Amino acid sequence: MADMACLRLVPGGELACTDDRCALVESAQFRGGPGAHAAQSHRAVVADVAEIRTLRPEFARAAREARIFGFLAAPLFRGARHVGTFSWYAQRSHALTEAAVPAAERACRGLLRLPIRPGG
Repeated sequence: MADMACLRLVPGGELACTDDRCALVESAQFRGGPGAHAAQSHRAVVADVAEIRTLRPEFARAAREARIFGFLAAPLFRGARHVGTFSWYAQRSHALTEAAVPAAERACRGLLRLPIRPGG
């Protein structure tokens, strides 16, 4: 179960977060965390801070400092164009699993029906 969520639009990087802690983690997330991997793979990514600490140390450090231990990042695509990432964060390890991916994908489809336009 997610405790926080954040919507990041690209290319401008505008954020809408439910908690200040996830806003702090988002900059590290976009540079090399699960959100960057989700955008590259075109698939939702579920991760835990213990699992990624060696692969993505900057992101893992920022997440631990914010007391965020579980992540689910789902990319937002309009056609072939990446328009953002919808991320869920948990305060407990293993709180987010692959079982949450369908709900995240439904949320992304709902977000994509909205008239969101990065940069304006």
